[in-house]
Amino acid sequence: MRKLTTLVVLGFIALFTLGNTSCDDQSSREQNETQRESNMQRANKVVPIPVVNNYAAREAVAKQVKRMDQTGKLYYIYLMSVTGTQIGYYVGNTRPVSVCATLTPVDDINYNNGNMAVTKAPGLQGTYGGGNCSNSFFFDAATDAYIEYPTAMGIVTDQPLSIKSDAIRVVSEPPKK
Repeated sequence: MRKLTTLVVLGFIALFTLGNTSCDDQSSREQNETQRESNMQRANKVVPIPVVNNYAAREAVAKQVKRMDQTGKLYYIYLMSVTGTQIGYYVGNTRPVSVCATLTPVDDINYNNGNMAVTKAPGLQGTYGGGNCSNSFFFDAATDAYIEYPTAMGIVTDQPLSIKSDAIRVVSEPPKK
């Protein structure tokens, strides 16, 4: 009986200690949050957030979106070698797009018995997985050929540049043997 009483008393001590520790953790967390908020208030007094009157970045994004929304627009895709030598350029009737861009979500969210699981969704071609996301693709303006290239090797403009570079032409018919 004495052994059982000792175990019960030790159990209560353990519960009290654990309960007290979590209260201390909570008060430490609250102290840290209070200190962080105090620091931010002082920082805002010393260096206030400026009032913005010129929205140049926003204007640039709006201009880019409007320009990308134009139909019949041509894009000049200049390709360079790994050493930076100009290879040539294509004229595309689409802006280069990442090969990882999709029309549907890439993940499925499934709920089962209150649990959530995120799994990869199949692509529109019925396959799973991604591609080399460092590649982009576009369609050639003259032939509508699909062209894919490493994004880091290209410069894209919507007007031709005045650099010496030959146009890369897509052969619409395979060469005769």
